[in-house]
Order: sequence, then structure tokens, then C-alpha cells
Amino acid sequence: MFPPANFHGQGADSNDDVPSDDGVTRDIDPLTETEGLDLIGILSSIDETAYVWDIKTGRIDWERNACAILSISDPEQIATGAGYHALIAAEHLNRRLEAFSRSVGGDRKRGVPYRVQYRLLIGGRRSGKAIRVEDQGRWWPGSDGHPERARGVVRILHDQYLEEQRLLVRNDLDELTGQLNRIRLTEALSTVLSRTERDRQSCAFLMVAVNNLAVINETFGFEVGDETIAEVARRIREKQRGGDIIGRYSSNKFGIVLMDCGAGASRIAAERFMKAVRETTIKTSACQLSATISLGGVIVPDQAHAVQDALNFALRALDLAKSKRSDCFVLYEATAASDNTRARSKKIADNVISAIEERRMRLALQPMIGAKTGKPELYECLLRMERPDGSLVSAGEFVPVAEQLGLSRLIDRRTLELTVDLLVRHPDIVLSLNVSGLRVPITSGSPR
Repeated sequence: MFPPANFHGQGADSNDDVPSDDGVTRDIDPLTETEGLDLIGILSSIDETAYVWDIKTGRIDWERNACAILSISDPEQIATGAGYHALIAAEHLNRRLEAFSRSVGGDRKRGVPYRVQYRLLIGGRRSGKAIRVEDQGRWWPGSDGHPERARGVVRILHDQYLEEQRLLVRNDLDELTGQLNRIRLTEALSTVLSRTERDRQSCAFLMVAVNNLAVINETFGFEVGDETIAEVARRIREKQRGGDIIGRYSSNKFGIVLMDCGAGASRIAAERFMKAVRETTIKTSACQLSATISLGGVIVPDQAHAVQDALNFALRALDLAKSKRSDCFVLYEATAASDNTRARSKKIADNVISAIEERRMRLALQPMIGAKTGKPELYECLLRMERPDGSLVSAGEFVPVAEQLGLSRLIDRRTLELTVDLLVRHPDIVLSLNVSGLRVPITSGSPR
């Protein structure tokens, strides 16, 4: 059996000589120090084993449970890097090799992290016996910058774990870009807002749009448009700092949360993102394309204390940025006039929805008098909204705002319901009414 992995300069079972405060050197077992912590037992309970790999010599030292965890009968099969690689399925071998070829010349102190999944043919390449594993750890470069040694953990991936990971990806990530989807992005923004208000720190929320995507879709097709979106997301992600968050908000828009970031830093970050997208062409299945992005930003919680406000303000700033030039960044600026208009529109929308739900919409009938008969020939239906106190509001005070906010369909439906109900009660009456150009289907439960 192999010796235990060398995590602390000595074997896991050996004692380290540690000088105490009084200068006397005593033997201290790091495992018994923590009341008999059983590292091997812990690893085995979660189907994991650990290794130290001397890449220069090829030798791999495993923890004592390695053969049992990996179902290996002959320890010599995994005693060297070459032997272990011989057990990796051919279609996955490059995954592990690439994990040790990235970031050549990386941090010699902290090492270069890697994480890869592959099939391990435990009975050899001619055997049908295989397990799926996840290999995670760090490698350290030598003087030439190339990998010299590595320490890692190999974990068995059971079907249940893989299914949980698939569900996690499906529920959390956007399928096209691999970034957070809209739901998780807004949840992350909500968490950040709460944290910034508690810690009294500022963060920036940026809304990013890919410019002229409609032209790309019309010219080359939606598949090429999707390739462009995915590549833009990748380039932005590469230029983010650790801890920053990116998610796909809609078809061609991304939301970015920049942690601990004020107005000046957000401008610097936006310039970095714009440069990353425009400086080189994007290779697609059709041809090489150029792309640019526009950005709108808001500082939270200074300018927005709620998720919806942060989204709306960033979108408003983005619209202004898109109207200026091909790639531009605009930071939201609050004005008294815009705040008053927004507050008024929100109040009107709330009142309209409440009036519809509480059935406080009314029809006022204005007779149209015939010139010859002098009698009403038809009645024009005028919509009125009744306030909770009984007073009436004319349509001109709320319909224009309601149309801008997409409430026309609800208003039309209620107007038609009131009209039909009136015709049922007064079949001889002739009515005229105004509705929007939208089609408003009447459900089977509505009066006819």
C-alpha cells in the first residue's frame, strides 16, 4: 500500500516537532490535536481520496484508502502519473492534461487551481468497468514555469450527485452563456443590496447590451447571434474581478454586480469591458464579426434601495448610452423631475390595478342626440375610475400612463365586460366605446 499523502511536509500519521511558548520542543500530532480527527475516515465516508504527485519524477503518493475508493486491486496501477493516465477514458484524457497546461508560469506560492471530471477505467482500457470521478486540487510550477508537483482530491461521482449537479446548472445558469440566469441574477442583486446597506458599502450594478444584435440575426441567423452573445459574455467574465457577478438578463442584455465599487471604479470597469469586446473580432460559424457593447450603471444603495429600482435605473441609463454612440457607458443620474414622474406613474399603475381588482371601474353614458329627432340615438361609453372615497377620475388622467406601462389590455377587458353587461340588461340600447388596438379575448366565463 502507498504511503499517505504528504500534505504538511510529513506523513499524515507522523508527529511534528513543534516548539512551545516556553522554548521546549514537544511532539504534537495534528490529528490528535483536534480530538482524534480521522482524516482517512472522513475522506472514505464521502467517497474521496487524496494524492500528492511529483510530476518531475512521475511518482504519485496516495492516501491509504485510495485503492478501496477507486476499486483498484493493484496499487502499482496508480503509482505513477503515466499509470494513472492509462486508466482515464481516451475521450477525457485531454481534460486532465489541459488542466495542468493552463496558466504556465502561475503563482509559485499559492499554486494553480484545477478541477476536472472524467471516466476512470478501473479494470484497464479493455475492461467495461468504469467510474466517474471529479479531480480537484492545485499544481505548483518549477523554475521553468511548468508544473512540478500537485496536490489533489479525487471524488467518486454517483448518479445521484450528477443529477443534482445537472439540476443545479439548469436552475441557476443560463443555458447559452453559462452565466447566472435572470432569476438567480436578481436574487444575487437582492442579497448584495441587503449586504451593502448593512455594511455601509457601495456597489455598482451595470446593465450591458450587445449592440446591433438584430442586424447580426437578420444577416447571419439566430445561431450566429447566439454565438456572438456567448462570446461577449465570456470576454466580460474574463475581465471581471473575483467576487463580481454576471448574469444574463434578457436576449442581448447582461447584468453585472461590481462589489465594493463606486462611480469612478465603475467607469474604469465599463471601459475595460468595452475594450475587451471591441478590440478583437469574434469567430463564428459564419465568419469573423465585430461587436460592441453599451452599458448603463447605477450605484447601490446610494441611488437605489430596491432590486426593481436598480434594474429600472440601470436600464434607463443603458437606453441613454445606446442613443449616444456605438459603445458608451452612462451612469444613472437622478433628477427631481424624473423621480416625481416615476412616483406619479407608479401610483397611477397601483390605482388602476386596484380599481380593476376591486371592480371600481365605471361607465358613464353620454347621449348622442339626433339632429332631426332631438332624441338620443346612441350613447358613448366613457370610462371612469372610482376612488375608494367614491370620487371619480376621468380616463384622461390615467389611461395615457396605463398605456405606457402595458396595462391597456386589462383596462380594455374590463371596459368590454362592463359594456356587455350593460347590453344584457338593456338590449335595445346602442353603445359606442373606445378601446386600444390590442386584441382582447373574452373568456368563456365572461358575459356575452
